[in-house]
Amino acid sequence: MKLLLPLGLLVALAIVGPVVAHLLRRRRPDERPFPPARLVPRAPPVARRRAHLEDRGLFALRAVAILALALLAASPLVRCSSLSLDRRGGASVAIAIVIDDSMSMSAELPRGARRAGARTRFELAAASARELGASLRSGDSVTLVLAGAPARVVLPPTSDVGVVRAAIEQVARDGVSDRATDLDGAVALAAGALRELPHADRRVVLLSDLADGQSQPLAPTSDAAKIELAAPVDALRATPESGSADCAVVLAAPEAADAGAHDAVRVRLSCALRGAPARDRAIELVTADAAAQVVGSAKLPGSFAEAPATFDVVVPVDRRKARSLEPIDGKPALTARLSGPADAIARDDAAPVLGGTTAPAIGVVIGEGDAGDLLATGGAPILERALRALESGSPIRPLPTVPDREVDLAPFAGLAIDDPPGFAPETREALRRWIEHGGVLLVGCGPRAASPPLGATLEPALARAVRWERFDKPPAGLGVDPQHAGPFADGAEPPLDLVPHGRARLDREDVERAELASSWSDGAPLLLKRTIGDGEAWIADLPFSPDVSDLPLRPAFLALLDAWIGRARERGAGARLEAGQAWSAGPDDGIEVIALDGHGERRGEPLPVESTPEARRVRPRLVGAYTITISPKGGSPRRDVRAVAPVPRELDLSPRPLATSVAAGDRSGLERAHVPLGPTLAAAVTAFAAIELLVRVARLFLGSEKATAKEDDGASRPSWS
Repeated sequence: MKLLLPLGLLVALAIVGPVVAHLLRRRRPDERPFPPARLVPRAPPVARRRAHLEDRGLFALRAVAILALALLAASPLVRCSSLSLDRRGGASVAIAIVIDDSMSMSAELPRGARRAGARTRFELAAASARELGASLRSGDSVTLVLAGAPARVVLPPTSDVGVVRAAIEQVARDGVSDRATDLDGAVALAAGALRELPHADRRVVLLSDLADGQSQPLAPTSDAAKIELAAPVDALRATPESGSADCAVVLAAPEAADAGAHDAVRVRLSCALRGAPARDRAIELVTADAAAQVVGSAKLPGSFAEAPATFDVVVPVDRRKARSLEPIDGKPALTARLSGPADAIARDDAAPVLGGTTAPAIGVVIGEGDAGDLLATGGAPILERALRALESGSPIRPLPTVPDREVDLAPFAGLAIDDPPGFAPETREALRRWIEHGGVLLVGCGPRAASPPLGATLEPALARAVRWERFDKPPAGLGVDPQHAGPFADGAEPPLDLVPHGRARLDREDVERAELASSWSDGAPLLLKRTIGDGEAWIADLPFSPDVSDLPLRPAFLALLDAWIGRARERGAGARLEAGQAWSAGPDDGIEVIALDGHGERRGEPLPVESTPEARRVRPRLVGAYTITISPKGGSPRRDVRAVAPVPRELDLSPRPLATSVAAGDRSGLERAHVPLGPTLAAAVTAFAAIELLVRVARLFLGSEKATAKEDDGASRPSWS
């Protein structure tokens, strides 16, 4: 709201008039009964009280009326503006409102960009969505999409204005999450929801800070239908007063130090390097209890501007003060936190210290059979190189052999093995226990898997022997069935011609015990999934070597590995997730996840559980520590301490550039609706004057009645002379 004529506020000085009038008004003296006075004839009182304010209610009414008159004089049209739909020709509109609920939206707005009571970017986005909801009319179709990863539709296209406004209020109540930003996915979902609608005017309104860590300009999705993309609120992309730099504690795990008297904790930090450097910050280790005793600290390496984007700090721990470095009784014993000057987002500055066994690493077994692959590629095997190329954020660790102890398998969320020649009994038992506790195994079966040495089998993945089917001449067109492509079609066309030199044929008993995920074009199984306890085993009928098949050279191979890594994280062998990902249990198992506060105490009710025919999942929204209890069907419950870590790309609050085809600000196709308040103020002044007149008349009438009653009372009394 702005005043067009500020000098008109001088009219407010007229409030002195009622003050003077009320001060000059004389009140009647208080009457006190004096018994002898009854013998004296009545005489008019001559005493006067000191001047003071009387009738304070009437005075307040007059003062408010004068202030309203001053506002009316200050601007003939005092106007409030709000975001509104600009209707072209008055026709109805199909609109998809995309609200960004990612971590970067929790940054505070600079003071000059705040409006509608909003202090953070998300609050401003919610307020803008409310304004759009208030401008809807009958016939408009609205879709509501959230842009936190993974992007999701919270309200499909509807013309019910009440439902739309209620959904916006629910999103505002849920608040911002700590998810990553998925702008491209959200815009694609929004455009897809509008594509089939009959409206001629179709728009996607993006209420986001555009801080998703990408540098290429944001452009609308390629679509034959004309769907406009607008980012109308420029204030969402304003730089916070604390700058666009942020630093977060990603993980903290115990690590033995060189000095024998002390242990240490390795803390991994991720910092955005844009904005002013922040000095004088340190990482502290504090006990996760009410005392919050500092048991170790270390300075950061220089300033954020000089440090790499991701770096580790080893913090020594005084064991005389720290009970343990590992969680105790379902609660973290220590918390790693940043101290010193605050940055843009405060709640990502701390993380629980979890055991080293919870690191979500991916293991790749490099056996002697991969020597040819090493020579052909001049480096690591193609399976390892493909996993590293995905840049999933999980460390990729090559292994010479499959570990035969469960303790050696514990650091891994997933284990990929290319064409293993069977497993020894000790290895089979260790793999079985590891999978039952949430590990996900990926096995590519080839010629070596079909001819294991004596005493070796592929259990627990497969119970029966594998037969290798060799092709003298590759069958033409033999590839992935497009109708049953499964993970091979995730973002890529399923290959129709893999040109294999052979393929593994699995026993019918193993096929019946597993779930068919993908099949060959001739109907034979290509990829099987078998659930074992809390984990899974994925079995492919092809090895991951380019000497046998073209599969590793196809984009579908990366799609398979990406789906497998995601499943490994979900299953929970790695206890650290990114916000928006899920912990899962079997469809018949129980799972309960409870958030913990900074002192390791329970915070709120258990998180909601998503139930599907495949699994039961819990998706935490916020970073921090959690206790997760999994109750296998027919087994004893198992409780762990796990954590949700921030997404490093969310730490850079600098906005992504907009393509020239994306409208922003005043070019957005929306308008700022101006509501004139002059008539309202004039009506208010008139109403105040009318109320004052009624009050005066009422008081005059009541005053005359009281005077008459007193005179009658005096006349009825006897007079003594």
